[in-house]
Amino acid sequence: MAEHLIVISSKAPLANSVGPPWCFYPSLYPGYKLGPLTPSKRGLAATLTRAKPSYLPRDISTLRLEIIEETTGCLHLILKDPSSQRYEVKLPADDPKSRADNSDVLYTTEYQSDPFGFIVRRKSNGRTIINTTVGPLLFADQYLQLSTTLASSLVSGLGEHYTCLLLDLNWTSLTLWNRDMAPHVTLQPTPALTCVSTGGILDLYFFLGPDPQSVIRQYLQVIGKVTLQPTPALTWVSTGRILDLYFFLGPDPQSVIRQYLQVIGKDPGISSTSPTENYPPFDDGLKRDVFIKNVTGHILIGKVWPGPTAFPDFTNPETRQWWEDCIRGFHSKVPVDGLWIDMNEPANFVQGSMEGCPHTDLEDPPYTPRVVGGELNSGTLCMSAQRRQSTHYNLHNMYGLTEAYATNRALAKVRGKRPFVLSRSSYSGIGRFSGVWTGDVRSDWEQLRFSIPAVLQFSLFGVPLVGVDICGFEGNTTEELCVRWMQLGAFYPFMRDHHDNFNAVRSKHWVGWGYDGASGAIRIWAGGSGCHAECTEPLKHPFFWSLEKELQFFQDVSDRIEKEPLDQTAGQRREGCCQGGLERAHHSTTADRYDTMEDGAGSVRDLLRAMRNKKHHYRELPAEVQETLGSIPDDFVSYFTSRFPHLLMHTYLAMWTCAPERPFLPYYSTTAQ
Repeated sequence: MAEHLIVISSKAPLANSVGPPWCFYPSLYPGYKLGPLTPSKRGLAATLTRAKPSYLPRDISTLRLEIIEETTGCLHLILKDPSSQRYEVKLPADDPKSRADNSDVLYTTEYQSDPFGFIVRRKSNGRTIINTTVGPLLFADQYLQLSTTLASSLVSGLGEHYTCLLLDLNWTSLTLWNRDMAPHVTLQPTPALTCVSTGGILDLYFFLGPDPQSVIRQYLQVIGKVTLQPTPALTWVSTGRILDLYFFLGPDPQSVIRQYLQVIGKDPGISSTSPTENYPPFDDGLKRDVFIKNVTGHILIGKVWPGPTAFPDFTNPETRQWWEDCIRGFHSKVPVDGLWIDMNEPANFVQGSMEGCPHTDLEDPPYTPRVVGGELNSGTLCMSAQRRQSTHYNLHNMYGLTEAYATNRALAKVRGKRPFVLSRSSYSGIGRFSGVWTGDVRSDWEQLRFSIPAVLQFSLFGVPLVGVDICGFEGNTTEELCVRWMQLGAFYPFMRDHHDNFNAVRSKHWVGWGYDGASGAIRIWAGGSGCHAECTEPLKHPFFWSLEKELQFFQDVSDRIEKEPLDQTAGQRREGCCQGGLERAHHSTTADRYDTMEDGAGSVRDLLRAMRNKKHHYRELPAEVQETLGSIPDDFVSYFTSRFPHLLMHTYLAMWTCAPERPFLPYYSTTAQ
């Protein structure tokens, strides 16, 4: 979205507001007026003008709109101030690709002139993907706002957070602001959302797929593709403050390579004081001018584990060379294979700096989102801090990304091999340089449960190497929790036991019991190269299906089970596959009352037959029945699934043993097949 703090919110900028907003923008609220669209080097362009100012300070009255059809499935829209240079995130260089031909694109666009808004629809079925005409566009120096309806109430992603995979839209808000703790999450029920940025530009990409796998590929085409890891590094870790020891699985899951990968935990903050007379990393960095400065031009000093601390500015090329020299010197004494970069939000134990922060619009903007501590500089650096590319206000969320880039490149040069880097802070595109772990989670069952969607969503973000501190980091764990977490951790792409020094020590017996349970899980996913799925295979799960695909699945299931006689024995049913599974799904579903269907459907089999017949003979149905069922596929499928919410998953699981059959190959992962 925008290149600053992004807030996905349903509310106007009101402090401490809860629930639905108490006011709204009227339909005739004055906005921008769209001028004529003219050809540009990359597509089309137009000027937007605002005749009447909004209520926001330092309103920008003239904007430039750029419309770029990047590919057949990717539309790119940019809104910026043409008269003033504002910070923009630099994306990786595009791979060679041809521009989309208008006749081939998967989308159509419409533009409302006054007040300005745009609508993006899927060409194949006319479904509205984005509609920004529902609210005014606001664009001021430190406040940008864009509202839109959503195509579905099934929303996932929107940054790192600890929630269910499917986000709650009940007037909640999500603040994307890197901190050394979990951010808040919130959305709105229309379904719609309002995006608010505290600066920068609006740089929007729309990926049309047409399927979820294609959406992820199109997204990675923009942010950069995932880095290859140096070795299949998924296993047990015992962690202290400084050194992690990682055991690695060999190609044979029954044998473990008897070697260790040493990974040093390295925070970005550099001690500005030392018990000895000098500290080479700081002294050399001081000479080479690599540290972030305050508004007076002096080095900004915060406080982290070493005490008074200076922070490297990784947007400075000289800093990246200094970082490489530091790593090279350390590697000559301790030949590590990888680096664990921690505290890189960046975290700060004092607010802003040891000397505080000046009273400026950057420290006290007109609008401050819901961040922990109530101020943007809480637990991090002053927003007015000076860096090579811009102020920290503009660059805060990217600190971990820039450090990961510098670390990855330095290790690659020093070792001459693919590096292993693990970061706590993340930003779009970090999967090119580093893996991620989800930070300091609590030792409780809720955090164990939420760790599953937390790991899954990183795959959507292009970060396949991700994991969680098993047993939890904060608080005292228990034997049962720790053992169960180790068993779950065997399925994480990255797994380690990392905990606060102040908490109860894990018993060595728990580790043994946990390993006994986890070893079976390890054998499941490490059973040989032939069993490893492609990275997009999880997207075959029904969670990501379109309603059109759901309807086709129900029809294929109905066609299949109609071939099975009802009097088969259990063994025959398992061999022939699925009728027994569907009957068990029927009996286990108390919430779905299949026997209340007016057409007499008393089982899942009967219900699917009714759906199939109504679809095939839809045009022959009375008009009032067509109106009740709605149009095919969207309204038609929603009619049934809203009444029987467990139908899809029960049917999907019941048909699992049919996965290798040709009609079901599109619906199940290769592992199931």
